[in-house]
Amino acid sequence: IFCKNIFCIFHSLQTNPSVSFFVLTVFKTILFLFLLLLRTLLLLRMLLLLWILLLPFKWIMGALAAACVHEAGHILAIRLLDGKVRNIPVSPFGAVIDTEGIWGWRAGLCAMAGPLSSFAAVLFIRCFPVFGLCALTQGLFNLLPVYPLDGGKILNSFLCSVLPERAAAIGDYVKIITYAVLLTVSIWIVGRWFMECWP
Repeated sequence: IFCKNIFCIFHSLQTNPSVSFFVLTVFKTILFLFLLLLRTLLLLRMLLLLWILLLPFKWIMGALAAACVHEAGHILAIRLLDGKVRNIPVSPFGAVIDTEGIWGWRAGLCAMAGPLSSFAAVLFIRCFPVFGLCALTQGLFNLLPVYPLDGGKILNSFLCSVLPERAAAIGDYVKIITYAVLLTVSIWIVGRWFMECWP
């Protein structure tokens, strides 16, 4: 119904002679991008669901083992820096460690310990290739500068130490840029390999 209403509005704009060609062109472009984005998100959701349903057991175990190593790195760093772990809520998207007594540069070090542990686990990729690949993927993904990922926490800790007044604003800009880059790459991959929208 929403898309039908949009097309009705678009038709009325075309029949109105007072509307300029530039406005119609901009409207067409926005509509095309919106529909392409909607189709891309729906396709990515379906692919993710199929990937989860068809994922072999060894990959599930490898991902869980890599996640345990990653979180163990965080917990070890927290203990070494005289912090306390109050709670570790776990969701399908990962775990978030609720700490006490960790702030400032200590928070940055604790956040960095997770990806470092994942990269250390990659050393076992020859013996356990699935585990090593899962650890590498988790380490790289968590370094994205987006809160609450480890990369976002590291960036926030650094900015609070260097530019405390502008830390929040710079963090928001970096988050928007990161989302824009990821969205652009996702649309290009889906359009290139699945819908063949462009060469």
